[in-house]
Amino acid sequence: MNSARLALLALVLAAPAWAAKVDDAALRSIQVTSARSSSWDEFNMPAVRLWLPRTVESAYAKGEFAEPKLVDAAGHAVAYEVEQGIYDPDRWETEIRLDSQGEAARVVGSIHLRYPARVRPATASDRDDDLTEPAFGVDLPKVVVEAWKEVDIAYDLPLVAKLPDSMKGETEPVPPTVTATPGGKVVVTVKK
Repeated sequence: MNSARLALLALVLAAPAWAAKVDDAALRSIQVTSARSSSWDEFNMPAVRLWLPRTVESAYAKGEFAEPKLVDAAGHAVAYEVEQGIYDPDRWETEIRLDSQGEAARVVGSIHLRYPARVRPATASDRDDDLTEPAFGVDLPKVVVEAWKEVDIAYDLPLVAKLPDSMKGETEPVPPTVTATPGGKVVVTVKK
């Protein structure tokens, strides 16, 4: 059983009056990194990964990637199409992949995140309109979000080197800690 499911099990077994909370410090620790897709179909496609706090609440977050700008080494725009990834509860991340029609060097963009800062288990008396579902494909129950935090993230990242062919189709391991992309800049703003 993965850690997200174990955390939710603890949440469900606790008294309904108890609620899980995520503080601003955890939200400021959100990372955005440059990556490459390792899947068969999109192998080595540039990607931007949004790494959320390693808590069960992340499965209920609502993130919106604004249309990024992809440029080559000279700073000229590179045409591309965006492919939206899905949230991975075992990695606490989601991504967009950029199917570019040229040799891109950097990606610049922003993300608006609506994060559930205070969550409690649903009860039989809760109205359906008050329930929040987890991300697509995540096997967790609906919850009641008692408080949301708005988070704006701006990023300017170099594209990372291509993966070796031996990585094609392989899932990259979850890093113990997510580190910033060298040469990149990420600004996380938690709104009050």
